[in-house]
Amino acid sequence: MLAAENVSKVVSMLRDELRVLGAITARGLALYTVGGKQIYSDLDPSVEERLKVFVSSFPGLSIGSHITVTIGERTLIIMRLSERSVLAVFTHQRVGIVLVKMSALIKSYGTTLDKLLEGVEEEQVPSIQLPEVSEVKTEEVPVEEQPSELVEAPVEEKAEVEEAKAEEVEAERRTRIVTVQVPVIMDESILKKCSDRERKILEMCDGERSIDEIAKETGIPFFEILQLCTKYSAKKKIKIIDRPRIITE
Repeated sequence: MLAAENVSKVVSMLRDELRVLGAITARGLALYTVGGKQIYSDLDPSVEERLKVFVSSFPGLSIGSHITVTIGERTLIIMRLSERSVLAVFTHQRVGIVLVKMSALIKSYGTTLDKLLEGVEEEQVPSIQLPEVSEVKTEEVPVEEQPSELVEAPVEEKAEVEEAKAEEVEAERRTRIVTVQVPVIMDESILKKCSDRERKILEMCDGERSIDEIAKETGIPFFEILQLCTKYSAKKKIKIIDRPRIITE
């Protein structure tokens, strides 16, 4: 089951990333599962219809591969970002520039999208087959007593289904998306001019680990790392980026 709040957060972050290069403005984004289920879309109906023509091709796309469709003066770019997700962008920007940005999203958001879309396809509840009533009377199981047993069986099955649904809802409540600060070095020359302690921190500023994760791996206090990153960020040597993380409590 998907939480609308989690979807909204991830879509908002994807949109912000694409807006940096002017790839999209207020609208022009759609998120699908590889199986073709629409998770989000703000595309115009006419563009959406063109996109749906290619839904059957989604499973054949490898991660990073794409489809481009020219519609008027704009281009619809469809790219597989992860094992479970396909992102579509309707843009007026140069295709090459947008493809570079979309490709960068694979590393930044691929894992998050897969976790978000995990189990998105609702499982069908198996139909309950009522046992056939035997016409042969036996001493152990009289025919007259069978109807009450037949009524109870579906009730038990229904209770199991309801319990499973309740567990899914509870699991969803325990899962949330948070935004973390991820530092990435923009100028590696700072590694030659810093102390060994600072170098230990800076070498882990790879654009993947958050400040909190660096603190846990190095054993250095969080605020010391934050202060160092902030110092170099002011000098344009480090860039601190907001990244989504799925937290299971």
